Amino acid sequence: RVSAASRTRKEMITLALIKMATGDLEGAARQLDSKWGPQLSAEERNWVWGVIGKQAAGKLSSDAMGYYANVTKDSDLNDDMLGWKVRAALRAGSKPRWPEVLSAVNGMSADGQRDPTWAYWKARALLATVPNPSEKRTEALALLEGIASPRGFYEQLALEELGRKVTAPAAPAPLTAEEKDAARLNASLNRGLYAIAIGLRSEG
Repeated sequence: RVSAASRTRKEMITLALIKMATGDLEGAARQLDSKWGPQLSAEERNWVWGVIGKQAAGKLSSDAMGYYANVTKDSDLNDDMLGWKVRAALRAGSKPRWPEVLSAVNGMSADGQRDPTWAYWKARALLATVPNPSEKRTEALALLEGIASPRGFYEQLALEELGRKVTAPAAPAPLTAEEKDAARLNASLNRGLYAIAIGLRSEG
């Protein structure tokens, strides 16, 4: 059983490494790899490597996938870190690193995997990596079918991947008199519109 003092020490080490990573990626990676890593649990190490990988990916660093390679369990990371891992894997080298894309999306929460962005890239990764053609096509096509729509960028990419024409969504129905009246009586909406009208767009 871990004592309260030991737990606090681990938390302080983790926070210090995360703070360091915002300004000195290489230094944080060196400290984690050589000095502090053995004092942390596998989950804590994975989290810090995920932070370092995310910071590197956000800077378009070619080292991002090297940092992410130290993560032994993708599900120890949150969806935001894993999303950056997908982006880094897509940019790595002359062609995407599809196994890493697939691993990162599979490590996401159920909600994260349902996001059209990651559903699309998982489908593409499946088509590129799963050895059994019928198996990979079945799962990939199901993912693409689940998001295919004219509403949204990845939804439209899914339509194209399925060989369908991308068309503009139907125009919305005109506002009813009741909807217009409700908008006129909405004090918050009116304040926002007034702020925009006098030049305070972000506040509005």
